[in-house]
Amino acid sequence: MLTDETSFKIHTDADGIVWYASGINPAESSHQKAADFLDSSVISRINLNVRLLGIPQNAELITALYSRKRKRELGTIYLAGPNVCESMMELADPIITFRRMRDVFISASCGGWHEMSDIDFVLYSLILRMQTSNNWFDIMGRSLYEMHPLYTALSAIGGLAHSSVASLMAIIVDPRWYVDRRRPDNPCKLPVYLGLTPKTQRRVSNGKKFVSSGRELRCATVLHCWKNQDPGSVDFSAPENFLWRIWRSAGEGAKGDLRASQAFVGYLRANWLDALVQRRGLREAFFSPDTFFKTTEEKQAYLANIKPK
Repeated sequence: MLTDETSFKIHTDADGIVWYASGINPAESSHQKAADFLDSSVISRINLNVRLLGIPQNAELITALYSRKRKRELGTIYLAGPNVCESMMELADPIITFRRMRDVFISASCGGWHEMSDIDFVLYSLILRMQTSNNWFDIMGRSLYEMHPLYTALSAIGGLAHSSVASLMAIIVDPRWYVDRRRPDNPCKLPVYLGLTPKTQRRVSNGKKFVSSGRELRCATVLHCWKNQDPGSVDFSAPENFLWRIWRSAGEGAKGDLRASQAFVGYLRANWLDALVQRRGLREAFFSPDTFFKTTEEKQAYLANIKPK
């Protein structure tokens, strides 16, 4: 069993400098960026067992180390969410971050340590590609996006702006980070983080107000994922346009935007968790077509889309 004493912990700080700690030794700065650190002797040992926080600023380390693991040049790689820190201020301090990494007792389903998988590798490769391309959704980015198992479920929704969905996935990174530990079945933490509240949605939907806060920008990203065309051009009878029917049923405007965005995030979250669970060989489903869809036609269209080709 991997423990703090037998693991090699790595973290990239806000300035791009890599910090590390071997076993119970104190954390220290390498004074190197990721590319140089990966070439150093510090990280060259065979069968090294590594722990990192699965955050975007660690994407270069995560993808490079997983490639080494595939070549059997590394032991194991375990990831945890930034929610092991109690605040963004703690996450900004490498010393405190390492202290929190040593003291993780929450389960993987709530953001605790889990062994890195191929699904994680695809996601962090997409994040790294978007970082290096200045968020340009190029051919490589599109290819990585379509490799993610979530893409099959997403392609069942009509008219999605896939570049915005890729950006949203890079913002979320892992839906297990947004679990309320006191109420694990409560799905509200992720929508709130994404700004899907009446006040924020009204400001974003207004179109005339300057959107600047992180929550507003995240809310705008969600909205653009599905609402990227004039409502007059939408075929409201098409099964794949179920988000637009939710929008219309809620009264259109900001209220309709909020209800449809909440439904989209709920759909994305549940299907994403399903993909992660299936990777572990379990059968319990988070997404229920019978509960989510309002009509038989919507359900049948969804099932036909996700059926293996």
